[in-house]
Amino acid sequence: MKKALLATVMAFLVSSVANADELRLEASATAKLGDNTLSVEEQTRHDLSISEDMVTKAAPYEHTVFAIGRKITDNIDMQLRVRNTNTNGTSENRLSLDMNAGVSLPYGLGLKNRLRLQMDETADITTVASSDLRLREQVELTRTVTLPFVALDLALADEVHVDETGVTENRVIASVSADVTDNIKATANYFRQMMTEGDDANVVTVSAALRF
Repeated sequence: MKKALLATVMAFLVSSVANADELRLEASATAKLGDNTLSVEEQTRHDLSISEDMVTKAAPYEHTVFAIGRKITDNIDMQLRVRNTNTNGTSENRLSLDMNAGVSLPYGLGLKNRLRLQMDETADITTVASSDLRLREQVELTRTVTLPFVALDLALADEVHVDETGVTENRVIASVSADVTDNIKATANYFRQMMTEGDDANVVTVSAALRF
């Protein structure tokens, strides 16, 4: 089972690099404060169809996320996220509330579910209509594979986006991560972004997470 999952994730990641339309670079840090977990995340996005832009121009999109999370039960936690985005000089805000749940399965597998109610980007978060709201559900299968020199955390996931008009987006996701040190984790992530209205994309994310 673990060999099949490893082969599937690696196939997704390797095949995606040559066909990627967008590269996301991400750094995050988390810290415990009593029963709460505080986190901050920075992300930039680059259009790989114009490769020289990564060298000569600032990223057309970047965001900063501040979040606070708390365990509700042994298997469920909640997280409130505040995100500020900058798209070609235009600043917007997004609020979202996550409910994360997870269970252990046989053969060392894990099953996670993330349900996110989010307000799409808007300049004024005090004037929110139903058309600004979106529900995102991600189901993820995980497995840790221990190799002679490193332990890899593998994951395959599917995420659906729904708004008042119905399903708007689906993402098929593969990721692999490993601890670089006791406090730093590196992750490579690929997802196929399929939009109901077309204009699909292949996205690669490389991230580093610092834990305190």
